[in-house]
Amino acid sequence: FFPGFPALLALGAAIGLPHVAAGLLVSFVAGGVAAGALARLGDLDGGSGVGRLAVLMWVFAPPAIFLAAPYTESLFLGFALPAWLCARRGMWAYAGVLAAAACTVRVSGVFLLAALGVHWLTSRERQWRDLPWLLVPLVPLAAWTSYLRVTTGDWLAWLDAQAQEWNREFTVSLTAFSNTWDA
Repeated sequence: FFPGFPALLALGAAIGLPHVAAGLLVSFVAGGVAAGALARLGDLDGGSGVGRLAVLMWVFAPPAIFLAAPYTESLFLGFALPAWLCARRGMWAYAGVLAAAACTVRVSGVFLLAALGVHWLTSRERQWRDLPWLLVPLVPLAAWTSYLRVTTGDWLAWLDAQAQEWNREFTVSLTAFSNTWDA
């Protein structure tokens, strides 16, 4: 696992919270932050009131159960959606720091970083001085993989653990589709 969520659980335990309670608290707070950012993004793109509708549809969709559980989804979105909102507003320093925090939670932070890069490239107001902020998310990724290399001898120990314990591994898109279709 990436270290962001477990670190917050450990922090909760250090102040006396059971892991489940700490996980629920993190998910609740991060989910609220994510909902606020989603509402602002919806209003920014669709006009007044669209954000509220987007949040309602998001929290009442069946997969929203994962937002209420002590999983990484809420925490990741609590960093990723505000990062995207900051990027949309041209606040690249905040976007880079928030994306870096998202990269401590899930490998999906790499895709967020790619999206932010594309957004910067296509932004009419882009400034070259803002580009280094998009490199900040690489710091926790490099630190995490370096830590894994030092402690386990494997740069991608997290990926190998998922393959070994949960039978999750990279597959060709056609194979993934075929497996899903058969299931």
